[in-house]
Amino acid sequence: MATELTIGAKPQAVFLDLIDAFKRAGFDSPIIYGGAIRDQILGIPHDDIDVRVYMDINNDIGAEGTLSSRLIQNGGFSDIQSCTLSVLGSTDLRLRLKGIFRRHVVDVVAENIKPSVSNIIQISDAPLNAVAIDPEKFCIQAHNQFFVHVQNRLYKPLMPDGFIQRYNHLKKKIDGLSLVLN
Repeated sequence: MATELTIGAKPQAVFLDLIDAFKRAGFDSPIIYGGAIRDQILGIPHDDIDVRVYMDINNDIGAEGTLSSRLIQNGGFSDIQSCTLSVLGSTDLRLRLKGIFRRHVVDVVAENIKPSVSNIIQISDAPLNAVAIDPEKFCIQAHNQFFVHVQNRLYKPLMPDGFIQRYNHLKKKIDGLSLVLN
């Protein structure tokens, strides 16, 4: 288990506004994580913003409509592009939504498990992507090797599956990115 560190960089205003929008829509602890924050630190444009939220999907018949309407009516989203429900394991559900918030594409994952910054950092595909904004403290937290990997443009997979495709996607975006396999 990797220890985490708090980064001194202030999250972009759109990230803080998005956290506030999710809270207005009734989500207690929306966590922004991954590439958009990494890209902010690298000084490059981000493609989309990833957010995880808790929602009692198993007990909310029509959860797709509930999530969509809450984000448009109370959260300031201007459009919902897609919303899909999938089964995880034998009983848990996951709802994925893609929407538009102030001209930014936002990918939302809603699950029956309340997300935590620590958990999101631990399950990231690589230290380079293991970064999240604490929705209560409004600070950026990251894997303890995050800065070394960002500064040296290293992609070292933490999971054995699917890393080549992920690395190939990222090397188009991050100049000088190197794959580390040890």
